[in-house]
Amino acid sequence: MKTERAPALTEGLRIIEKAIASGEPITFESILDGIEMSRSSASRLLKVLVDSGYLTAIKGHLGGYIPGIRLFSLVQHLSQNQTSQFNYLGNQMQLLSQKTKTSIQYTVLDRAMNRIMVLRKAESEDSLKIAGYGFDATYNICRYAVGKLILAYCNNEERKALMSNYKPEKLTKHTTVPGPKLDRLLEQVRKCGYAEDIEEHGYHLFRTALPVFSSDGKIAGGICSVWYAPSFDKNIAADLRKGLRNIVDFLNMNIIDNKILKK
Repeated sequence: MKTERAPALTEGLRIIEKAIASGEPITFESILDGIEMSRSSASRLLKVLVDSGYLTAIKGHLGGYIPGIRLFSLVQHLSQNQTSQFNYLGNQMQLLSQKTKTSIQYTVLDRAMNRIMVLRKAESEDSLKIAGYGFDATYNICRYAVGKLILAYCNNEERKALMSNYKPEKLTKHTTVPGPKLDRLLEQVRKCGYAEDIEEHGYHLFRTALPVFSSDGKIAGGICSVWYAPSFDKNIAADLRKGLRNIVDFLNMNIIDNKILKK
């Protein structure tokens, strides 16, 4: 079992994530669910979070904990300072979409909610119209190239949690279900470092995708190119990945580096 270097910080961040994800005040009992610490330790940690302004305690029978003013302030500050960087990201995605006549999706892993969500997309006049911002692709995770990437690089516990939300709309001969076939597919993804929607070939809809990792080496999401064609062409897919690679490099290294905006 992996030992956390700062367990209190880790659990504190999990509590904040749970408070943000909840649509209503989150109770003490709900916070304890999934938090690896005693009631007394959790109570002390909550007091620190409230006293420092990251959470606010609401009294009454509908009470609990909600995000605090300091957290809202940080999010607003982050939003203001990251706008230019994400605009740059969006511009790069749009340029690649126009150049290749494909749709581009940037999808992230939300570990707090065990789901994968489309955070950004780019389309050109000649490309497919695909689901965009806020689209939850978890239910179809095994039929989605980025979904396979995330499953391939997650640990067993994270993979199990994600797969618990796997609910494909329909099962076809192209649907990959949990078992040996999926295990072999994920092993192949890890070996080559990218994913393709092989099971979608019968519908002439194709995707190729690359993983995006966080600074600590964990899988954070992925970016993919989507196109429609009579048949799959590996050379086209390889060329598309070259374009995606430039965007991945930006995501992995320069997303918080203002210097890139001056180039």
